[in-house]
Amino acid sequence: MLSTEREASRAIALCRSGRAASGRAIAAKLLARSPGSPLATRVRAACGQE
Repeated sequence: MLSTEREASRAIALCRSGRAASGRAIAAKLLARSPGSPLATRVRAACGQE
């Protein structure tokens, strides 16, 4: 149920901690699966995918 939120938090944390490549990989999967998620904007911003 909370898998989208968990993955979004993980992607954001990785992108902000200097592990951007890992964070962007998770973000890409998340955004492909849930492009309309309320968290999509935050993930894109944190991982430079605006």
